[in-house]
Amino acid sequence: MENSQKGFIPVMLMPFLSNGNIDYPALTQLTEIYLQAGSSGLFANCLSSEMFELTGKERIQVIKHVIKVVDGAVPVIATGTFGGKSANRPIL
Repeated sequence: MENSQKGFIPVMLMPFLSNGNIDYPALTQLTEIYLQAGSSGLFANCLSSEMFELTGKERIQVIKHVIKVVDGAVPVIATGTFGGKSANRPIL
């Protein structure tokens, strides 16, 4: 049996400033901490609590920011199912 190394993909926390805006410097630090801890990927925008408080534009900005910080070191995962109608299309 082959021994494969398994990693972890954390559901990222979202740091905010006291005025409710996203704290991008803290998000950068948090992303770097996850990478230094050996994360094999990052879940940058998921169906967790604070993501429902962000606008669609803010969600995209967060994802882009994390992708930039990661710079290809690990995959970045994001979801786009926060509401609205879903289409009946086959999953390929």
